[in-house]
Amino acid sequence: MEVKKTKYKILMLTTQLEIGGAEKVFVDHIHSLSEFYDIKVCLFTKQNISTKYHFENEIFELDDTPITSVFKRWKHRNKKLNEIIVQQK
Repeated sequence: MEVKKTKYKILMLTTQLEIGGAEKVFVDHIHSLSEFYDIKVCLFTKQNISTKYHFENEIFELDDTPITSVFKRWKHRNKKLNEIIVQQK
């Protein structure tokens, strides 16, 4: 009888995925970790995602509503992130 292992869930958060070294390392980590874990990606914004990066993980966006106030934007991101975490449990 084979025991099926459940993959742990990991939510990886970064600001954006434009062209750059940090973004490349972030995507490399997604590829490496996806073999062993259920990886979800959370970005502040989905705008300008480079077509250079290819992955099939689910992407969540925190800045889905334009908010000009820094404090209100922070509160919105915090609320949205908590909703994503609860939803993914």
